[in-house]
Amino acid sequence: QIPDAGIKILFPGRLEKIKGVYEFVSGCTPLLIRNKNIYIVFAGSGSEENNLRQLVQKLNISTQTIFMGSLIPSEMRFVRQKCDINVSLNKMGNLSNVNLEALADGLAVIVPKSKVEKLIDTDTDKLIPENVFYRFGDVGDDTALMTAVEKFSKHRVRQSFSKTARAFGKEFIKDWNSRIDEEIVALKNVVSSRGN
Repeated sequence: QIPDAGIKILFPGRLEKIKGVYEFVSGCTPLLIRNKNIYIVFAGSGSEENNLRQLVQKLNISTQTIFMGSLIPSEMRFVRQKCDINVSLNKMGNLSNVNLEALADGLAVIVPKSKVEKLIDTDTDKLIPENVFYRFGDVGDDTALMTAVEKFSKHRVRQSFSKTARAFGKEFIKDWNSRIDEEIVALKNVVSSRGN
């Protein structure tokens, strides 16, 4: 379903207003209209899915829009490996598993700048360097988002960021299976300690 050719922009997570789904479509639409080799990929489901399907139809970008639905972690990893850019516009913060996993897989991750006055993404700023998560501006700033995506549609820029992200991710983040294995061991230890 995801084409091999072209630039694929991944939007992972629930399809909800608070996740910035409409701002994502608004910021990417001019690029899709200008370049038929750019695609947006929604990996997730939610209450806005039907409305989004209607919107991309109305904007004449439905042939460049892919809805993957809800995915299990192994399917999500496959989707990340087929995509080039990960965009997250969560209005409550962007230090999430899906973004950290994208980083670990070497995707260029684009997020909004933090909202210091609202304490949104201030932890993200402390933990993730700017050369690992690219901060573009505010959610709703279509021009800034479009400029960021356009920048990362260039192979050499994307490759440079991806290399840095992958290196940082290996140091900072364990893969899904390793984290789950560690959590299972921790839970077993808790259960066995209560049995004594």
